[in-house]
Amino acid sequence: MVLYIAFAIRDRRLYELGKEFSRCGYEAVPIDQQHLTILFIGDVDSYHRHLLEEKLSCFKIDHPRILSISGVELLPRHKATNVVLVVDDRNRVLHQLREKLVKIVEDVVEIRDRYDFYPHITIARRPRPLPEELMGEVERIRNAISKRVPRRVSVFGMALIHSFRGKHEIRMWLSEPIVVEPNHRG
Repeated sequence: MVLYIAFAIRDRRLYELGKEFSRCGYEAVPIDQQHLTILFIGDVDSYHRHLLEEKLSCFKIDHPRILSISGVELLPRHKATNVVLVVDDRNRVLHQLREKLVKIVEDVVEIRDRYDFYPHITIARRPRPLPEELMGEVERIRNAISKRVPRRVSVFGMALIHSFRGKHEIRMWLSEPIVVEPNHRG
């Protein structure tokens, strides 16, 4: 069972931007799966998941409710399998939050992050690396949507999320979710 701690986003605008890349083999991330991973925990057995949930239940974590978006990128750079919105963390607020969570979680499970923390929200994915012949078209789409990318995105809440075979399930909220979902109408 793969677990991670993330900000749930829920923004229709991001879904619509992600759909722009469909002609290049990308699939937009569904609204209910939009997130910014703060801490990837990894594969955890049911015993350690229970201990982790018990420990995390003692905390209600304060975090930013608005994220500033600084641009659109393709990640990882050598594959370009994800179209992401880069989240500005110049003040390192998200990095500090991540460090706090690592200290809480590492008492229960070992953290084995494969990548450096780079705050972003994935808006579209493709199953295979982007072929060179599509790179120009993807760049044209990226440039065209850059004017429509929202500069601010609301955080619905922070949660411990379980992922299995492409399905994402919120195991528990680590902050109170907002009552009305912004930009999630229709």
